Amino acid sequence: MSNQEMFNTEGYLHQVSKVKLASKNDTKYFNAVLQEQDGFKDIVVFSPQKHRDFINAEKHKSPVLLKNLLTSPSRRDATKNDLKYNSRSNLSIAKKLKFNFDSGYRLTRQSSTTLNTIRDITDNFAAFQTVNTVAKVISCGNGGPKQLSSGLIMQMQEFAIADSTSSMLIAIWGEQIDSIKLNSTYKFNDVSVREFQGTIQLTSTPDTTITETTPLTDVSTDNTPGMQMNTIRGTIISAECTAKYYCHCKKQLVDYAPEMSTIKCPYCSQRTKTSHLLPSIKAYINITSDSGKMHKLTASEVILQKLCPQHDLKRTDETEEILLDAEEQEFQVSGYNIISISPVNAHNDLPLVPAENYQNETEEILLDAEDQEFQVSGYNIISISPVDAHNDLPLVPAENYQSSPRYFNGLKHPLDAMHPCSSLEVMG
Repeated sequence: MSNQEMFNTEGYLHQVSKVKLASKNDTKYFNAVLQEQDGFKDIVVFSPQKHRDFINAEKHKSPVLLKNLLTSPSRRDATKNDLKYNSRSNLSIAKKLKFNFDSGYRLTRQSSTTLNTIRDITDNFAAFQTVNTVAKVISCGNGGPKQLSSGLIMQMQEFAIADSTSSMLIAIWGEQIDSIKLNSTYKFNDVSVREFQGTIQLTSTPDTTITETTPLTDVSTDNTPGMQMNTIRGTIISAECTAKYYCHCKKQLVDYAPEMSTIKCPYCSQRTKTSHLLPSIKAYINITSDSGKMHKLTASEVILQKLCPQHDLKRTDETEEILLDAEEQEFQVSGYNIISISPVNAHNDLPLVPAENYQNETEEILLDAEDQEFQVSGYNIISISPVDAHNDLPLVPAENYQSSPRYFNGLKHPLDAMHPCSSLEVMG
């Protein structure tokens, strides 16, 4: 029970967010901004059942009276406090106030948002404060599914970002990972400052917005911890593959065994077919490089899928065997984590065919084709089917064609995917 004294205030509501889920304890909440007579304050509402009332008050620009509020340190400004609305608080429509709804609030708030340099963040901000910064993404680091303290599983990816003053790490969570491109510049709004093993880092939150912006050209890439990228060329000599399984409520099922056909989750009490559980798979591998040095590395599920294509990774014993049979690879490594791989001998033995020869041959085959029915969008052929419905259709016998793939500069020609009618302009 809090010993704070509760208080009342009145004003207008702005920027009521959607209902969110706190990562630490699964608490539902939403944010809003309260316009008071002397300024604006952020408010965190821990009564999700009141969300519709807050939405309606903002929509209709209604004056509101908020009772039994508490305060908490501001996430935006260490010198200020936010408002806290909990189950003991109350929202009601107020009488006419001495000031009006500020329709220009959103524009004013956005234009006055303070941007912090990375040097400013690392030198002057404390953990759990919220900041805004513009920075270039300079490298990609650790990533994969992570179990939060609440038991939820969420995808996380670390990036190194830099501006002209310094560089630092930022952890991006969930769907926002897909919006990040290497070497692009972004404006990161409402990212949270965290301290990990004595190092200041940033992390995205449910409130974070990421917007691509004008590229930064002069950035500092010094002193970025944990993001140095190394290339290791070598062969896997030992491997341990592990698999953890999670219920659809995102909690790990520690009692899972491969022979089970169903399992009951102790958290949500649902019994689930084990074939429909959510797996999280990784491998710990030892690699011997060309110099004879041993490297102990970790491979995420994404890397394992590249090393073991078309294989069920959940069959961990077989996965280990496939890893040991893999040819020499070139590994891009950050810390102990494999970021990407490529075969050392990729394309070395592929026959080269001059492009003009292949183009002439394709044109001849097109001219020999029988009557076709073309599905067209604008000037583009979307699909084709023979008028005589496959009667004697193979324009090129499939077995002949498959046995002689064409390559250009070591790469399989894209026309092989849909020969003979791929990306060519047909005249008449």
